[in-house]
Amino acid sequence: MCRAAGVEPPEFEEITEAAVVTFRVPVAQAVGGQAESRPESRPESRPESRPESDGMSLEERIVTALRDGRLAKSELARAFGLKGVSGQLKKIISALLERKVIEFTIPEKPGSRLQKYRLVQPGGRG
Repeated sequence: MCRAAGVEPPEFEEITEAAVVTFRVPVAQAVGGQAESRPESRPESRPESRPESDGMSLEERIVTALRDGRLAKSELARAFGLKGVSGQLKKIISALLERKVIEFTIPEKPGSRLQKYRLVQPGGRG
């Protein structure tokens, strides 16, 4: 597939018990405008920080997911393809709670293991 796309096949290495894959893609040089191949080695960003193909941010995806019902942090994480609840997910949920976009389903016990989140309904609690 790489050769069909006009790029070299990836190089695979193991460095400090981590897999590193290097793709060599043509990069236009600023001087002369000629293309050359050079390694681009950047770790892939975490799934929750990448814009999805639908262009929605994680915050927008959380709100959209909660339109369909009440979900716990772990359920939201799974819905977004995460292995667990990330710090970024916690941060966004806290911000949404603070801005009163979402609310606890058990407000008197915010730390409950049964806690879920729902959208705040206009004009009152939902």
